[in-house]
This record gives sequence, C-alpha cells and structure tokens, in this order.
Amino acid sequence: MVGNIIISGFKGCGKTATGKAIAKRLGVKFFDTDCVLERIHAEEKAEKLPFREIRKKYGAEYFSEIEAKAVQIVAKENESVISLGGGTLKNPKSAELLKKSGKIIYLKDSPKNLLNRMRRTGLPAFLDPNDPAGSMMREYVLREPIYEKNADITIDCAEISLNRAVDIIIEKLGLLNRINL
Repeated sequence: MVGNIIISGFKGCGKTATGKAIAKRLGVKFFDTDCVLERIHAEEKAEKLPFREIRKKYGAEYFSEIEAKAVQIVAKENESVISLGGGTLKNPKSAELLKKSGKIIYLKDSPKNLLNRMRRTGLPAFLDPNDPAGSMMREYVLREPIYEKNADITIDCAEISLNRAVDIIIEKLGLLNRINL
C-alpha cells in the first residue's frame, strides 16, 4: 500500500463515509480522529462527550491540543485509512506528521453543498449560529489553501457519488489490485 490513506476536507464533505468505504474495500483498519479525540478526552477528564461538545465546553485551544494527540496516535498506524477532523491540517505539526505517514486525499466540495449538509446534520461549534453562511465562508477561505497544500490527491466531490469518489481514490493510489472482492 502507500502507508496510510488520510482523508481530509471541510466538515460535511464525506470524510468519514468515504474513509470507511475505502477501508472496507481494501480490507484495512479505519480510524476517525474525532473518535480518537473523544477517547483521549474521556481518559484525561473521566468524562465522555462527543467531539462537538468537547469543543463547546472546553474551547478551541483545548480541542486542538487533544486533536494533536489523536494525530500522533493514528499517524503511527500503517496501511490504515484515517479520516481527519475538518480543522486538523491547520496545525502544521500535525500536517507534517500525517504527510510522513501516508497519502493525504482532499475531498473538495462547494461551500453551498457543505453548508446545506451542515444545516441538516447540525452546525459545528466553529460556525457563528447568527451568521452560519458568512462564518462558514470565512473558514472555507482560510482552510481551502491548507487542504490544497497538503493534498497528494484532490477529488472534487461536488457532483459525484461516494462510490465514484472511492473508485477514483483507489485508482489514483494504484491500489486496484488490493480491492477485497
């Protein structure tokens, strides 16, 4: 394989679903840094909370610290699929560690599609509830160059299905011979 396959992108782009589908097709382990982050928090604070609630209750700085610890854990994996939180690559040390552990795939989607999905599933803590569209665009403009810079492969997911995105990723990574039939 190519080391780890690391799925990045903005909230709502389908990182977790795509990552799970790739892992299943290749017969490898799947990790979601948000889940690892939740486990670390539970161990450190003896409190079980979803990642969104951790950020709301303890703030962005604490969340980023735990997220960096989660990255350190998953980056030690080999031949696994890892789904990142949308802001993970904003930490340059985490980005560098992940780049060394495998190939980073950026799932790109339009701001409109992303915001529509977020409205259906619940707005994340980093968006201003009084101006979700404006705050989302500000964050999108900030993160887009970071995703592009760190990506080994960029997949435009705006108009394709999850299965098609998975096919493209596996093909571009040269892993067609590894697919579990």
